[in-house]
Amino acid sequence: MSKKPVCVFVALAVSGCDMRPPQAPAQEVQRRAELEVEARAATVQEAQAEEALRAAEAAESAAKERLAAVTAGSEPSSDAELAIYQARLVEAQAVSASCEAPFERLVELHDYLHRFASEPQRDAAIAALEGCRKRAHAARKQEHAAAQVELRREFALEVEAAFDAEHPDARGRLVATVKGEALQVQLRGFFGWRPRDCEAKVQELCDSTAHFRSIVLSAPDGRFACRPRVEPEDYLAQQLRADGLADPWDPVMSGVSATPRTKPPPPLVDPDALARLQHEAVGATHGREAAAAALKHVKGTDRFLRERIHELDRAQIERRTAWQEHRERRYRNFAFASLAPIAAGLGMFVFGSAHLAKLSAIRQGKLEFASQAEYETAKDDAARSTAIGHLVALPLLAAGITMFVLGVRKPRVSGRISVTRDGLLVRF
Repeated sequence: MSKKPVCVFVALAVSGCDMRPPQAPAQEVQRRAELEVEARAATVQEAQAEEALRAAEAAESAAKERLAAVTAGSEPSSDAELAIYQARLVEAQAVSASCEAPFERLVELHDYLHRFASEPQRDAAIAALEGCRKRAHAARKQEHAAAQVELRREFALEVEAAFDAEHPDARGRLVATVKGEALQVQLRGFFGWRPRDCEAKVQELCDSTAHFRSIVLSAPDGRFACRPRVEPEDYLAQQLRADGLADPWDPVMSGVSATPRTKPPPPLVDPDALARLQHEAVGATHGREAAAAALKHVKGTDRFLRERIHELDRAQIERRTAWQEHRERRYRNFAFASLAPIAAGLGMFVFGSAHLAKLSAIRQGKLEFASQAEYETAKDDAARSTAIGHLVALPLLAAGITMFVLGVRKPRVSGRISVTRDGLLVRF
């Protein structure tokens, strides 16, 4: 019998090795690298545009302050304004001695006195309030930090509630735990999210909070992590800035309004100087608006580039997912194909066993023959058929069993392989 079918089956069994995962097309890889370079350049341009906007805002503020100083100097102060100013000076000195006033009152006193031009009493009062500002700053920072701890707990509960509402059949399978400044999200026994869904979900959580330093989602398909753009320190700084306690009050800066006092009618303002200051203020405003428009354009470009990179990554994930599904289907077909050599091997083994029984019967004299020559011929035929049947059955069965084991085992191994943005994740 020819050995060619046996060699074919053995070759099929040996060919059951893993296929290499698909790689992104060279053109796509090159395009992604170009987008990365452009995105980094856009990030640099965005920082430069923000700096230009801050400079334009400072120039606009300075121009308006010069214009306000000229126009304010031409307006006499009333006796009522002078009385209020002196009362605030006295109150600021009294408050700075004990620092027991609420921080809102400290900020109100500072903001009122800060409006006016520099003079010894006003500067001394603001400098004295600086010690109280430091104490209020420390106290408010602790209060905001304590409130942030509670906000973290509330955020974790909201994450669990949102998952239970979206997936009522899997209620309780998502558990969000706060560990210091990190959020640990455990997803047990839920297979409704593919790796790209998990990645999108953890990024959505990072974009919607400023109270954590990191967020980690542990799902059946792997571990996914991200860092929020706004970190807890940034949140505290924003709150302190909103309270008016972030920036120091000493050294004392001069304001734009004239100090209230009883004085004779002011001299007339030079119309040409006033017109020049007004022109400078309008020009500074236009410069600030142009800088804001440039910053908006650069941010739009950066966002567009990041979205294109994300689309390329998502396309690669989809290719690898399709490859993995095809790989599992290929091994299932491979296991099914093993039935042919197994059945053929069993048939040949039965064929050989039947002739072995016939050979035994001939040797034991259970069959009668007309002559000695006929006896010898029948015995040789039975021996030859027995050898052919068993010798052919063994490689067929070996090849079929090998194919079956590969086809059954490989999908189980591939079940521990997940597709992620960076490639394949293998769990041992």
